Amino acid sequence: YSLGMKQRLGIAAALLGDPKVLLLDEPTRSLDPAAASSARLLLRRLLADGGRCALLATHDLSEAAGLADQVVVLRAGRVAAVRRPPFDADQIEADIRGDS
Repeated sequence: YSLGMKQRLGIAAALLGDPKVLLLDEPTRSLDPAAASSARLLLRRLLADGGRCALLATHDLSEAAGLADQVVVLRAGRVAAVRRPPFDADQIEADIRGDS
């Protein structure tokens, strides 16, 4: 199976049992653009229904900004910054670099 197929299977498995908390590590990695878009739409719908929260680990700032209602930047295992919308990509980049 392709990496994208395994990633889609992992997302589906994570949703079995209707969990209230989702832990997602690079959920759209290895997905083609159409599948990544579908996965983001599904996550937005699941989270919009209420009663759920997701912790998303990603290096893709645009994905984080598109899904999150809060961005937490970790540096050396510690919280370096917490940002809420509207997200400023330059500020988050500065947080990541330690310039803030």
